[in-house]
Amino acid sequence: MSQRNLSEAGRREAVLFGQLLRYWQIPVVSPIIASPFCRTIETAQLAFPNTYIQMDPFWFDIYSLDGKIPINEQTKILSNLQAVLEKSPHIE
Repeated sequence: MSQRNLSEAGRREAVLFGQLLRYWQIPVVSPIIASPFCRTIETAQLAFPNTYIQMDPFWFDIYSLDGKIPINEQTKILSNLQAVLEKSPHIE
C-alpha cells in the first residue's frame, strides 16, 4: 500500500474546514480520531491545530475491506463499524 500526501489544495481545504466548524460554533471534542493514514492525520492537524489527534488503527481495518479477506473477517469489521457509527457523540 502506498500513501499520498495532501495536495496544496487539500491542505487549504482542511484549514478552511476547521475554520468553518469554529465559525459555526460546531462543538469538536478532543481527541480527534484519525486513521493511521498520513492524509487523515495531516487533515486533522490542519483543521484542528490545537487539538489532540489520536490515531485509531480500526480505520485501517475499514480500508482492508477493499481487498480479498475472508467473509468472517469482513463480517467482524462491518459489525465493529456499525457499533462505532451508532455510538452517540460525546459533546461537552
